[in-house]
Amino acid sequence: MDTAERRIEASAVWASRQQWEEQVRSTYAGLTMSMQRGSDFFARMRLVGFGRLQVSEVESGPVSYERSDELVADVPSDHLLLSVKYSGNGAVEQFGRRAQAGRGDILLYDTSAPYRLEFPDTYREVVVKIPRSSLVSRVATPERFSAIRLDGNSAVARLVSRYLRELSMEAEALPVAARDRLDSAILDIVAVGLTNVEGVPAISDSAGHLSRAKTFMRAHASDSSLTAGRIAAALNISVRTLNRAFASENESAMKWLLDHRLEVAHTALAEGRNRSVSDTAFELGFSDLSHFSRSFKSKYDVTPSEVHHRRSAEIR
Repeated sequence: MDTAERRIEASAVWASRQQWEEQVRSTYAGLTMSMQRGSDFFARMRLVGFGRLQVSEVESGPVSYERSDELVADVPSDHLLLSVKYSGNGAVEQFGRRAQAGRGDILLYDTSAPYRLEFPDTYREVVVKIPRSSLVSRVATPERFSAIRLDGNSAVARLVSRYLRELSMEAEALPVAARDRLDSAILDIVAVGLTNVEGVPAISDSAGHLSRAKTFMRAHASDSSLTAGRIAAALNISVRTLNRAFASENESAMKWLLDHRLEVAHTALAEGRNRSVSDTAFELGFSDLSHFSRSFKSKYDVTPSEVHHRRSAEIR
């Protein structure tokens, strides 16, 4: 493991919004940050490595974060973030759900898909960053727990909360070898917490395949060689099973991927994020510019060049 992932970083305080945003991006995932205009800013983070996991204790003033479709494509990540609130309030929106969390409550969200976080007041929390591959053996399709609150008044939530907080507080006294061996114990208690969340929708095999396929395609949208066969192989299912999962939405896997790429391309062009249409197309896995332009025009009734030129004219 990289030394940087194993060390304990002494508590650091940020008064610079830009530096804090860069720190949050490097710690969790690519995102954008917004604050109320004129509000003072401060933030503190303490970061500890526990084997495969990263545990951070965070304190900050009011702030919002957003991980957009474009950032999911540009800065892929396949981690789950579990947060335990110790003071203040917060909310997460993901997969069409929204959950509010207060003191003691626990939330999960998924970096491989878009999400939004809102903290209207000063808050303090512990966040566990978990590679998806480390959790799926304990919790089936963990993304289905995203944006669903684990009530802090429940016995299970209190157990998880106390365990993670004590672990974070005592980390400096633990030898590196001991910390590296604690990741399995952390994963076990996280799994206990998640599997006791109320209100989690039951998920069929087909829905699970669909969710995992979309997550995989978002993360690999820039790969021009992506095919139904490669997607199915990555999920350890057959192409027929993959197609059957998308058929439940009257869709096909490759059509969904095309639509996703076009949506990200439209936003990138409309916001002037790339210098040219070709750069945008190639970055999103299109190897044929003519195909890209035809598909774009069919979906939006305007060509990608027209969107690009319109944005360029606005900037001038």
